[in-house]
Amino acid sequence: MNGQLVGNLLELFSPPQRKSTIVLLSSSLLLCLWRAFGSRAFYTDYLASHFVLAGDMVATAGWYEIAMCFLLLGLIPMVIVKLVLRESLSDYGVRVGNIGPGIVFVLAAAPIIVLIGYAFSPLAAFAAEYPLNRHAGVSTQAFLVHAASLLFFYIGWEFHFRGFLQSGLTPSSGWASAVCIQTMAATLAHIGKPSIELLACIPASLFWGLLVIRTKSLWAGVLQHWALGVSLDYFLSFRA
Repeated sequence: MNGQLVGNLLELFSPPQRKSTIVLLSSSLLLCLWRAFGSRAFYTDYLASHFVLAGDMVATAGWYEIAMCFLLLGLIPMVIVKLVLRESLSDYGVRVGNIGPGIVFVLAAAPIIVLIGYAFSPLAAFAAEYPLNRHAGVSTQAFLVHAASLLFFYIGWEFHFRGFLQSGLTPSSGWASAVCIQTMAATLAHIGKPSIELLACIPASLFWGLLVIRTKSLWAGVLQHWALGVSLDYFLSFRA
């Protein structure tokens, strides 16, 4: 019995299961680490007494959460792709791809994205959660810094779900299952967010997953997601 269990365990890391095993297990671990140690609350409770950037603990808490998303969900999976799986990041969407359709999708979605940000900004649930940097609205300069930093958050987020998970699982599971798996994972990662955002994550993740397949790149989804976050934060910060 023990021998069979060991054999089954070893089989998980043997071709053709090895890649999907590494992707799924490392994603599970990194998501747990991000939820446990990557939040503003963790910084405030355990790290604020050790370092503060620009003399602003509140802003630092937001920058910390953004940086941890980029590190744990983006940068470390990129290292796994390069050093463990020995594959190119371009196979995971880090490339220009079909630039024409990508530009069309970004520009066509821009007015809708701004409208969504405007519509959600009066809701108390969103005001309680965003911006991640609660001092983003103290000045125009502070907001521009916040908007620029958010790009790193969404690069990490989109690479993890639409790149690392979706592209990593497509060879073994097929594109349809891979899109659905990353949608499930991204939605579960939204638990604790406003209920509208949690439910909207399902169609949004499906759309951004399919967008990667259409454009063969992560960048259209990154820019759309970033524009949505910036729009919402802008109206939350400056709407009268």
